[in-house]
Amino acid sequence: MDGKAALKKLLDDLTAAGCPPFRTFSLQNRYKHIESGLTSLQMRAVDYKQVLHAAMAHNEKFEEICLFLAKKTDALNRWFDESIEMLTESFELDSPAEVDTELAELESFKLTLSTKEKEVQGVEFYAAETELLGVIYNPYTRFTVNDINACLSECAAEVRARESRLEEAKASMVDIDSKKRDFAKSAESVILFLKGEKQTLEAATPPISIVPDDVESIKHGKRMVEALKEYASLAGKRAKQLEHAQELSDTLYTAGELQNKYTTESMASLKSQLDVLEKLVVDKQRFVEGQIATAEVDMSPEQRAELEAAFHHFDKSGDGYLNMDEFAAAIKSMDFENPDVEMQAFFDKNASPRPGSDEDASVITLDNFVAFVAQQYKDHDSMDGLLAAFRVLSGGKETIPSDVVQQTMGEEEASYLLERIERAGNAYTPFTAHCYGVEEAAVPLG
Repeated sequence: MDGKAALKKLLDDLTAAGCPPFRTFSLQNRYKHIESGLTSLQMRAVDYKQVLHAAMAHNEKFEEICLFLAKKTDALNRWFDESIEMLTESFELDSPAEVDTELAELESFKLTLSTKEKEVQGVEFYAAETELLGVIYNPYTRFTVNDINACLSECAAEVRARESRLEEAKASMVDIDSKKRDFAKSAESVILFLKGEKQTLEAATPPISIVPDDVESIKHGKRMVEALKEYASLAGKRAKQLEHAQELSDTLYTAGELQNKYTTESMASLKSQLDVLEKLVVDKQRFVEGQIATAEVDMSPEQRAELEAAFHHFDKSGDGYLNMDEFAAAIKSMDFENPDVEMQAFFDKNASPRPGSDEDASVITLDNFVAFVAQQYKDHDSMDGLLAAFRVLSGGKETIPSDVVQQTMGEEEASYLLERIERAGNAYTPFTAHCYGVEEAAVPLG
C-alpha cells in the first residue's frame, strides 16, 4: 500500500470511529491538499525523468563524437607527421630516370593526400556538430581542427617543395651530363690538335747529325734551333687549346662530378700530353744546340775521348747519366773554374728526370756534358790568339809548311790539323774562321 492509500484509509477509520464533523472536514481538506501535492510531484517527476533521459542521450552523443574526432585527429596528425618527415628527407639520385621514378611516386602520394584532405573535411563537419551541442573542447585529444588543417597545409607545401627539388635535380643532372659530353668532345679535339702539332714538329725538325767541318750541316742546325725557339714561343697559344676543356672540368669538379663515362681523358692527362709535346721541343733544341756546340769547337777525337773518360769516371751509377754533384765534380776535374751558379744554371736548363727511377732526381747526358765543355773551350780560346800562333809558326806567312806542323805538334794532333788545312793549300785562315764560326772575309789577315 502506497502512502496516499494508507493516508485515505486512516481518514476513513477516523470518520468511522466518530471523529467530530468539523475535525473530519479539516482532515479531509488536508488530505485533498496532500493528494494534490503528490499528484503535482508525480507529474514533475515524469518531466524530470524525461529531462534526464534527454541529457543522457546528449552526453552519449557528445562522447561518441568526441571519441570519433579524437581517433581521427590523432590518426591524421600521425600520418601528416610521418609524411612531412618523409617529404623532407634528402635524396641521392644518380640519373634522370631515378628522378622520374621519384616524381611518379610523388604523384601517387598526391592522390593519397587528396583522400586525407577529404578526411580533414569530415573532421571539420563533426567539429561543427560538437559546437552545435555547445561543446568546444574535446577532452580525449590535444589536437584541434585548426591543428589538423595546419598539418595539411604544411604537408601540401612540402609536396610542392620536394617536387621543385626533384625537378631542379633532374635539370642539374641533364646539364651535368651535357657538360660531360662537351668535355669528352673538347678532350678529343685537344688530342687531335696535339697529334697534329707533333706531326708538324717532327716534319719541320727531322733527325739531324751535325759533324765538324760540315758548314752546311751546322747552318742547317742553327736554322733548326731558331725554328724550335719560334715553335717554343707559341707554347701559350697551344695552351689556350685546353681552356674550354678546363672550364668544363672546373664546372664538373665544383659539382663533385669526378667520373665521366664518355671519355677516359681528364685535365691531368691532357696537360700531361701537352707537357710531353713542349718537352719534346725543348729536348730537340738542346740536342741540336749540343751538336752545334761540339761541332763548332772542332774537337779532336782525343779530346772527345778525354771528355767521355771523365764523364764515365764520375758516372758512379754507371747508367750513362750524371747528377748535379757528379757533373760539378767532373767539370772541376778538368781544371775549369766555372762558378757553381753557372754550372747549376746549365744543369737546370738541360737536366731531365732519370729514366726508370721513381725518385725525383734530375740528370744530364753525355751529349749535355760535352756541349758544356765544348762551350768552355770556345769561351776560353781566342781567334786572335790562334791566328797569332799560326803566324809565329809560319814566319808571318799566310800558309804554314806541313813539316813545321809535324815538328811542333804530336803525331795525332798534327795529322788532325794537316788534314784540315791542306784542303786550302796549308792556309790557316780558313781553318781558323771555321773553328770560330765566322765568315773568312771577316778574319783579319795580319
